[in-house]
Amino acid sequence: MDTWEDEGKIQPLRDFCANQNSHISDKYDEVKPYPAWCVAQSNPCFEIWLYYHLYDTVPDIEDIKRHPSVKAFVNHCIAGGFDYQKDPARLKDAIENAEKVFSRKDNGNPELFSTEQYLLGKEIYGFVNTELQKLRNKLG
Repeated sequence: MDTWEDEGKIQPLRDFCANQNSHISDKYDEVKPYPAWCVAQSNPCFEIWLYYHLYDTVPDIEDIKRHPSVKAFVNHCIAGGFDYQKDPARLKDAIENAEKVFSRKDNGNPELFSTEQYLLGKEIYGFVNTELQKLRNKLG
């Protein structure tokens, strides 16, 4: 979310996606059984998605307050930061963890420490599952 919500940019993005999804059947013979366009919003920032690669519970607000930002907290939790060569092997865990704790506010936005990135993760996982299994086997 960062500042996008304050700037009023997220709802127009959601509206655009809904409009695109409503026209799919007009343009194509076969319609996907789920929306092709969506917003994957995180609160307060993208890095909360990285946190769920390792953890299956919402972070403790008091632990976060000990750091200058949520981003710094996540880097602390993921010793040395997110490893782009190894941590993708945890995609399935991240999807399950983030979906398990996901909730929305009354206005439709994700609650604090919730992320919709698991939606995108599910899409990607279907294409890369075999390669991720090889990586998991290699890492032990």
